[in-house]
Amino acid sequence: MVTRLLASDSSIDVVGTAENGQVALDRIEELNPDLVLLDIEMPTMDGIAFLRELRRRRHFNPVLVFSSLSRRGALVTIEALAAGAADYVTKPSTVSTNGELPRELRAILVDKLHALAQRAPRLRQSGLSPPSPLLRPSLQPTSNRRIEVIAIGVSTGGPMALAEVFASMSGTVPVPIVVVQHMPKLFTEQLATSLSARTPLQVHEATHHAQLLSGHVYIAPGGQHMRIRRDASGIPRVLLSDEAPVRSCRPSVDLLFESVATAYGPRALGLVLTGMGSDGLLGAQTIRAAGGEIYAQDEATSVVWGMPGEIVKAGLASKVLPITEVARELTRRLVARE
Repeated sequence: MVTRLLASDSSIDVVGTAENGQVALDRIEELNPDLVLLDIEMPTMDGIAFLRELRRRRHFNPVLVFSSLSRRGALVTIEALAAGAADYVTKPSTVSTNGELPRELRAILVDKLHALAQRAPRLRQSGLSPPSPLLRPSLQPTSNRRIEVIAIGVSTGGPMALAEVFASMSGTVPVPIVVVQHMPKLFTEQLATSLSARTPLQVHEATHHAQLLSGHVYIAPGGQHMRIRRDASGIPRVLLSDEAPVRSCRPSVDLLFESVATAYGPRALGLVLTGMGSDGLLGAQTIRAAGGEIYAQDEATSVVWGMPGEIVKAGLASKVLPITEVARELTRRLVARE
């Protein structure tokens, strides 16, 4: 079914298939594909073992994982993303009477494959994507004033990017960190659990009306918008809602950033990491207008340079950083006490 679906796009050539991970490893050596579409549950060698062996053999083809929309599916998907998968697509619960996959899945799958394909040539040439020279930011930091919150927007490639940043930060970060990662419900819960176990920070799936505490990370639940508002006593709290998607996104980076700009003004720092699309662009404009700062991940280390690329192209980034330098720069910036 997947092969037939992909064959409907003339720019995609399915060069081979494999019934399990072991056969896939042999076929990849032979066929050298640009991209790999991977199931997790397979006989002989499952998807997680396949991913780890693929990376051990120094093959850095972007891998898109097929996942089931279940608690077990969420758990193994987060594990696959941690093992090196670039992104995932959830399997449909049903197929049509003629054995075809839903049309909406085709659009999502093809869009993600095209986005990842832009990374394939560079990954193949270098094995790893080395940090590029920093782009010249078009805006300088507004001041060295004290930062009181970090707001992060991320999508495709996010779990690995977040793990990279959080693992390199101290567990005594003096501000709260709020995150929108484009994922369905169940997936964000598993992501928070995984990051909390793998990094020194306390990472939670956010709950309604939770008070923001320094050194804690709050991830917006899948399928819900997250805003930050101050209560009558001035305490910043999480507000969750089931409002309609904003520009096709729920949770929305734009809504989070706009609320952070209102709650923290010039003491907010927004960070836009790897991801498809342009979510976060309008919110970043709001943070800058309030006197805050915006950092963006560079193109060379992004799985997809959509969201951070839009920030850079709009001239909103005061710093453009490889993912390996983000934690160091955030730590340096948080030292300011004005």
